[in-house]
Amino acid sequence: MKNDFSEETKKAIYSIIDTFLLDISLETSKLTLFSLVNNNRSITMELFSQNIEEYIYLTVAQSVTTSYNKGFENVIKKICEVLIQSQNGQILKNPEQFDLKFQLSNGEEYCIDIKSINDQINNNIQSNLKLREKAEKVGKSYRLCLYDDESISDEAYILNGNDFWELIAGFENAKSRIHRLINGAANKLSVSSIIREAKNRFISEWKMQD
Repeated sequence: MKNDFSEETKKAIYSIIDTFLLDISLETSKLTLFSLVNNNRSITMELFSQNIEEYIYLTVAQSVTTSYNKGFENVIKKICEVLIQSQNGQILKNPEQFDLKFQLSNGEEYCIDIKSINDQINNNIQSNLKLREKAEKVGKSYRLCLYDDESISDEAYILNGNDFWELIAGFENAKSRIHRLINGAANKLSVSSIIREAKNRFISEWKMQD
């Protein structure tokens, strides 16, 4: 019975994560000292006026975090596509309002929405119910998926982390394998290293102004 990813699948996932981290790094490289400090006399900056290095670190970290949050759910979506295809499933075109539509090798078709934690569901209950009705009207199963939350729901259509990754990957304990792959992909370039390198660059530029 399958209980791990093939080498080809692992390489595809590594490539997705590497590209994601590189994109964040490139986005951070577009920041300038002028945009961080000279052109942004915010109240926060005044608070750190006696320790500009701390302010630079805070601002760079906020920028990197924003880029990360915007892009990571798309990373999860791309990983899902790779895993579905790895179990001989098919990605269906025109997902419309859903994050992903696909058909598994057994013929079952799904429309799914992907969220990180349960709180995101509680804020959009009515919207989620409408999407469920829309999927079921066209004969597809709807699943609201939490890729990083193990909260147990009374609703069968809500899948927590382990159940979600099992559906997508086709075997049990797939979530732990995903975690291991992501951890391995971050060895070469991590978010913390992106923040650190940008911070050091701006601090050096700031000191050269004195």
